[in-house]
Amino acid sequence: MRPGGGLSPRLGENLLALKRVFGNSADIVYRTFTIDGLGLQAALVYIDGLVDTATVNDFVLRPLMHRGELLRQAVAQPAAEQLPVEEGGAAHPLLRHLQQQILVNTVVKERTVFSHLVDDILSGAAALLIDTVPAALF
Repeated sequence: MRPGGGLSPRLGENLLALKRVFGNSADIVYRTFTIDGLGLQAALVYIDGLVDTATVNDFVLRPLMHRGELLRQAVAQPAAEQLPVEEGGAAHPLLRHLQQQILVNTVVKERTVFSHLVDDILSGAAALLIDTVPAALF
């Protein structure tokens, strides 16, 4: 994966590319988990000490790990019934639903370029990557 290229839809490839950039830094946290109801693997990547872990646990991890029925229903909707793209909102249907319905207590932006992902993590953001989705949420 090129530093200026797009993100892969494969979670493992994105995590490997991030590990190549960040090396063996003990400050980088890779928190992998399964999204409830969808069975999709996901990861939160952030720099320890720059992110409020209580906020991440309460407003990102807990909703994703325990609100699976809402996600399953959203993904099963026909395209015409899915949430519309808001200005500055996520384009991918799953990310759009997460942004508008699940992660409502946090500011959420979508990134599709690998170098932007790295810059945002270095700036103190927590990045949410999901297997099969070639984008990340912050």
